[in-house]
Amino acid sequence: MGRRAWPQDELACHMDVTFYDVKAAQKRLLELGATKPAHQPGGDHWTVLLDLSGQPFCISSAR
Repeated sequence: MGRRAWPQDELACHMDVTFYDVKAAQKRLLELGATKPAHQPGGDHWTVLLDLSGQPFCISSAR
């Protein structure tokens, strides 16, 4: 499967991941190759990141 163009393309699946330290998790995920798209529908509640194939996943606080 090729790279996705979210939010235009239909999603194959969706994953939400919670972290106690969201800032540190986001920093590490970006270092590992995730990207942060401009479109952020979660506001202050969650952050959308894209994996290497372009599949979005959301990170949020476990608190």
